[in-house]
Amino acid sequence: MNCTSSNCRGGRPLQPDCHLKTHRNSHKKAQKGTKKEAKGIFGTIWRSADRTPLGSGFVGLVFCTLALACLTPLTASADMYAFPPDFVQPPEVIGGAGGSEIRERDTLRHLPVIFIADNQRIHSDWTGANCGNAQGSVYQAFIDQGLTPFELWMLDLVPAEGHQLTSLERRTDNLKEMIFAVLQYTGADQVNILAHGAGAVLAQATLIKYNLFYAVHSVVYVAGPFHGTYACSYEQCLEGLPLCCNLTPGADFLQDILLPDETPHDPRQTPEDAWTTRYMTVRNGRRWGDAWFLKNPESPRLDGTVNLSFPKISHDGLRCAPEVLSRVIPFLTVETTPHEVQHDEDGDGFQGRQWGGSDCDDNDAKIYPGAAEICGDGIDQDCNAVDISCLPGKDRDVPKQRRPVYAGDGRSSASTTIN
Repeated sequence: MNCTSSNCRGGRPLQPDCHLKTHRNSHKKAQKGTKKEAKGIFGTIWRSADRTPLGSGFVGLVFCTLALACLTPLTASADMYAFPPDFVQPPEVIGGAGGSEIRERDTLRHLPVIFIADNQRIHSDWTGANCGNAQGSVYQAFIDQGLTPFELWMLDLVPAEGHQLTSLERRTDNLKEMIFAVLQYTGADQVNILAHGAGAVLAQATLIKYNLFYAVHSVVYVAGPFHGTYACSYEQCLEGLPLCCNLTPGADFLQDILLPDETPHDPRQTPEDAWTTRYMTVRNGRRWGDAWFLKNPESPRLDGTVNLSFPKISHDGLRCAPEVLSRVIPFLTVETTPHEVQHDEDGDGFQGRQWGGSDCDDNDAKIYPGAAEICGDGIDQDCNAVDISCLPGKDRDVPKQRRPVYAGDGRSSASTTIN
């Protein structure tokens, strides 16, 4: 693969597709700047010095005419390049985009969807950039199918395109806080997740680590290296490529999220009380068909769910291809109703479980999804059904004990290949 232009992301085993469109569709010309060469953990990255996405402070200006020298600031109610101005971005969330102003809360008709990009990528991946051998904006495809900007959110795991993820485990707080922030802002009881590549592994690790199944209704994982990628090795990990410590086949990190169940659910006392998260995976599935999985094309597949295979579509194309989205969007389109104040008796922003909400104690405003836990006090402050351990450890917030998932709960493994 010959990649020479400043818009190319070639030369990286974990980012094989060279095609990149500018994420600012309104710009007719690509911005020019000095090319900079940066060494990524999987090879050489070429990027333009001034390829910086619009930030949350972007303000449009309208110039008044007729001898009136005035400037009027305009802020769009929905912006695919930034978060809404009234959205409180948690400190752990380093970047992202989507959503619309909270005054549109009453327009909520579907569970919000959080998009999570791959390693070295940002939210522009969801608006038409880096689509491999496919074309199209994932964001716009959801809009075309009836979802609104208020229901679509994009999370960045790196500060800018081309930057490397150093540790998936350390980024789990990023997604956890994003989930809670979106729940509180939108008034929804749950969210859905669409994640690509390394972002898929991070999403699953977050759900398991913090027992967030109650807060996540459905997930779609696209080309996630759940069983590792041979683009990584322990040698690369030891040589200073830290993400490979997580993604090398057989890595402890991967085993922690695959065992004993590859598609776990909420470990409640009885199956009737359990929150069942729905799973779908998407992969190429053909040997040598995806540069991430040349030797293990089944790596993105998870037991216990629907696994789709599209052998003609590349690693990045799987995210954007219309034939993939025709299966993904209906799966993630889950109807709901707007937040109703009368169903939030303690005024903490979350509806009580008795109304189908996610607040496990609607009489105590200090108990709600995302509330700070007090270790070992026997109280479930954040409504995830478990207390946290006071013992020091690499995760700190891993529940004290995890009951096994229930056998015979009707889940079955299914695979579908789309030719």
